[in-house]
Amino acid sequence: MTLADRLDAFDGKHTAPLEALVVSLSPDAGVVPELIRLTRTGAPKRQAGATWVLKRLVEGGHAFTPSETKRLLALLADVTSWEAALHLLQVLPHLIIPAASTEALHRDLAALARDENKFVQAWALSGLYALADQHPAYRDAMRRRLRRALDDGSASARARVRNAVKGSTWFAGE
Repeated sequence: MTLADRLDAFDGKHTAPLEALVVSLSPDAGVVPELIRLTRTGAPKRQAGATWVLKRLVEGGHAFTPSETKRLLALLADVTSWEAALHLLQVLPHLIIPAASTEALHRDLAALARDENKFVQAWALSGLYALADQHPAYRDAMRRRLRRALDDGSASARARVRNAVKGSTWFAGE
């Protein structure tokens, strides 16, 4: 059974097939590039499954290579599934964001911060914080945007921003 077939066994709700897939994978065997490819070319359900697996890999301690990181970040503009976007946004705090990816990432995160899904919006704000945390040139603009979200955002956005900035020296040091 191929990786694509195993992802297609995901019904969009029950993660047991994805859990079994994660346990069976070796992220060093070229599986991450294949998951990225399947996300880029897949239907929304496959995108959600593939990004869920990528999220679980990073949560399990897998460190993405710089090339994998660039390709993961580029997926934010390509996914059509809100679940896939959410999973990618949840991976973002675990990544070292390459300088060459910052402009496109900023644009993609700003668009996702206006998404109709409140969870995607909230995690996009968290992503904007991660971008500014790693790339100081974005801090002034992000400080203002994050403060607005804390004042006027949805409950999920306020909670996500509070969690993201917890312990931050640059955000609190205004």
